[in-house]
Amino acid sequence: MPDGNFGGDGSVRWEVKVDEDERSNHVNKSQLVQTDTGCVASGVEKKYGSHFILTLKVPGVTDDKSFFEFLTKSGDLDVRDDTVTFKLKIEKTPRQISVHWNGGSDKK
Repeated sequence: MPDGNFGGDGSVRWEVKVDEDERSNHVNKSQLVQTDTGCVASGVEKKYGSHFILTLKVPGVTDDKSFFEFLTKSGDLDVRDDTVTFKLKIEKTPRQISVHWNGGSDKK
């Protein structure tokens, strides 16, 4: 399943997986460019569903109501021009944030 996972676990770990790269020219396929201090990863996924599915692990959030309370009480919620931004503390879990774009069900 194509997805991206981001989390803590003692550092900030990240992983992005695609099922089929859209571009046919090998030079333009998904690539990782390393620099002296970091890297840039990029690519284009050919197989995807109609929605992104975003999954967050938020300590203390157990239902819809507690999630909305978390968002409104944090003081870091910013909504403008169709964009929602908020802070999420980095926890010691490797898959704290997951983004999926598979063709399967949009349910959890």
